[in-house]
Amino acid sequence: MPLFSKEIEENGVDGAKRFSEQVFGVLFSFLLVITVVMELAMPLLVRFIIAPGFADDVEKFEMTVRLASVMFPYLICMSLMAMMSGMLNSLHRYFAAAIAPVFLNVVLIGVLAYGVYTGADPEQMARNLSWGCWALASSSFPLSISMCAAPACG
Repeated sequence: MPLFSKEIEENGVDGAKRFSEQVFGVLFSFLLVITVVMELAMPLLVRFIIAPGFADDVEKFEMTVRLASVMFPYLICMSLMAMMSGMLNSLHRYFAAAIAPVFLNVVLIGVLAYGVYTGADPEQMARNLSWGCWALASSSFPLSISMCAAPACG
């Protein structure tokens, strides 16, 4: 964000807007490639890095791979949202950046409440939470809040 602030000082809001569009494009492309690679390599990552002790228990290992694969795309949304939030903060717009993460908590609390209401076992609860994370990421709702606030800043 120091570069974004510097761009505002040197080239005004229009220059900063062009800069942010370029950074957004590069970051999104990079994150997309990383996500595809990580999704394809998830069994190896779980076996050797994330949970090597689960390799002996086939059921636990497969569940860990599934859950990690479902939740990993969430990182794209959160990384882009963090970038947008930093830019909004540089423009002295704090509300959208502060409120967006609240939606993750609301969704996950709702998923937990639904699981308790239906009497879900821990395995089902884990699946529900991972899909709640995925649903939030696929809707990109927190990111869209930040993006909607950005045009108000120029």
